[in-house]
Amino acid sequence: MNKRAIGLWLALLLPVPGWGEVFHAAFFNPQSADDPFWKPVTEVMQAAARELDIRLDVYVANHNRLLLLDQVRRAVTAEDKPDVILFKNTKQTAGEILELAEAHQVEAFMFNAGLSEKERLALGAPREKFRYWIGQMLPDDFQAGYDLARMLVLTAQERG
Repeated sequence: MNKRAIGLWLALLLPVPGWGEVFHAAFFNPQSADDPFWKPVTEVMQAAARELDIRLDVYVANHNRLLLLDQVRRAVTAEDKPDVILFKNTKQTAGEILELAEAHQVEAFMFNAGLSEKERLALGAPREKFRYWIGQMLPDDFQAGYDLARMLVLTAQERG
């Protein structure tokens, strides 16, 4: 995802706070701060937040499901809780995260990894069972795999 896409995504999906208020988001990185995928995602998100004057708190869970859930719990129960939390469904944490967000009236946006079929049956779709689950943005891994394979075949054919 490029900087422009994330900036546009944040601008279009997130509500605008009242005059004089700074919009506050919390991003939960499920991996490590230097992870080859999540480091650039975090950097792009921080750049987009700066451009849009959004306060962005970044939490790093270091592959630890329990730490991730504790970070979400602390964020949504804080006196200065975020307006929205941005998270990946890591190790099937979505249900617990959505319940925390709902209980504390914090909007939740899931991205990068969706629900398993079992989770989908239990949790539904955004806004279906959880009022504060405002949406999700998920990659099309099948199309990405197809496109990558096609590109590799074309490149191999060009090189002979």
